Amino acid sequence: MVDTADAPAVDLAETSTPAATGVVTAPLGVNVRTGPGTQYAILGIAPLGTEGEIVGVSEDGDWWVASVPAAPDGIGWVAAAYVAATGADDVPVFPTPPLPEPPAAVDAGTGYAVAQNTILLSASRVVQEGNRVYELEDIYTVDATPGSQLELVARNAMQPALSPDRATLAYRSMQADMLGIGGYDVATGQRLRFSGFVEDSSPRWSPSGGQIVFASNRQGDRRWRVYITDAVNKVNPNDMNYVELGFGKDPDWHPSQDLIIVKGCDDQGQNCGMYTMSLDGSGRTQFTDNATDAMPRYFPDGSAVVFMSERDGNWDLYRASTADGAVTRLTDDPAPDGLPAVSPDGQQIAFISKRGGSWGVWTLPAAGGAVTQVATIPGELPSWLLQAVDWPK
Repeated sequence: MVDTADAPAVDLAETSTPAATGVVTAPLGVNVRTGPGTQYAILGIAPLGTEGEIVGVSEDGDWWVASVPAAPDGIGWVAAAYVAATGADDVPVFPTPPLPEPPAAVDAGTGYAVAQNTILLSASRVVQEGNRVYELEDIYTVDATPGSQLELVARNAMQPALSPDRATLAYRSMQADMLGIGGYDVATGQRLRFSGFVEDSSPRWSPSGGQIVFASNRQGDRRWRVYITDAVNKVNPNDMNYVELGFGKDPDWHPSQDLIIVKGCDDQGQNCGMYTMSLDGSGRTQFTDNATDAMPRYFPDGSAVVFMSERDGNWDLYRASTADGAVTRLTDDPAPDGLPAVSPDGQQIAFISKRGGSWGVWTLPAAGGAVTQVATIPGELPSWLLQAVDWPK
């Protein structure tokens, strides 16, 4: 151990390495954000020629971290493509900050009125925390007019279905402590539970609003079956009673008859297509004979069913008459079209498509014709076939 009592003071040499700097090269300036991505909030704009200190770099090297004294944490993120950097080869790597949680219209204890002429849909939301990326499922609403913006309605939920009286929003819950078919009392924000298996999905309402039909592969053989349950809040496990109708998935309830339509096969797993059945599972009758036919949705008057199918090699929309089963093709585009929902007046069909290379909400006349984009869905939908669309009455 060295005794420093009489040691002379030592001046440390100043570093000869200049501070890292950057100059904005974009003619219109560049956005300064709270994180390395366009999904982060904008703090402000740095005009062309602005020079500032670079204190770090993003994990992928595509964003510089600049010193921004006025920012809440003293830094801002700028896309490296729009900055000429000097002396920034050895700046430290900054971890990616978590994305801010967007506010949801419905939350525990918060009521929400679903506006008329709005479309409900579910979509994925990607959350990144450092090197970890999470894919979350949420429910959105969008006005059924071109140029509309999605509004977040409920987190950790997918496959929305609003009750006929518009009082209860049912969905497939992705919340860890509420897995199964869940719901919200939209007037009070009370969270409801209608089933308790993680596999339970695709809820649809009875015409009276007193029951819910859904599909699940909860049983040991992992085959999809259809169930009906009363639409009451099931607080205790003993309250979770269901009527099993038989094999099938993607159920929908006829608007005026005790009839369910499903995607399915016969009891031997053959002759696949869409089937109708009574509420006790009896009277099972084949409706279409293509194994890819999926997601049937009745028209409000029961005269037809719209569905999605790969019967011509690509996901497109079709309509089938309930009187004679005649099928009409509604869309024919290289991009996938699917997840249909029929407007309350039966005149329009909403659906999800990746036309133009990005996902969006589209509509078309119920008889077929020109399609119209209603809104863009940000980001990707890696599990788009697990989503759903609802056009409430």
